[in-house]
Amino acid sequence: MSALYPPGPSIGGMMAKNGGAQQDRKRKRPPNSGSILLENQENQMLFSLLGSDNVSLSAGVVELLEARNHKWNCTNRGVISLVKDYRNRAYFIRLFDILEGHQLWEFRLYRGFELIDQQHCANLLTFETELDGHVYGLNFSSGITSIND
Repeated sequence: MSALYPPGPSIGGMMAKNGGAQQDRKRKRPPNSGSILLENQENQMLFSLLGSDNVSLSAGVVELLEARNHKWNCTNRGVISLVKDYRNRAYFIRLFDILEGHQLWEFRLYRGFELIDQQHCANLLTFETELDGHVYGLNFSSGITSIND
């Protein structure tokens, strides 16, 4: 019977099964991706806050808004990252204060999670939590400022 796949790496003449597959997966992790609005040093601060088992897939500068009584309230401002957490085998949206060096907020993404694009505000994405129905908004900074003369 011929093998469908080429042989894997061997250790001392024995085929490496699970350990080899885990090493292959670990090597294929994507690099951290920061925000174009941040300096290289600031992105590095974000990456160091994530830790070794987490990868920033995308990042930006935001205000975190929460809807209360049909009104938006700003709860935090900072650097937000879409994080692949390898230890927890999950994806998170995490908000950081990179200057103070700590995490401000996190939200674990669930199956069926959807962001809602707000047509009237190009930089605002909203979503509702699955369990308690809280509505949050991410008001992204575009890096564009307007000056009225």
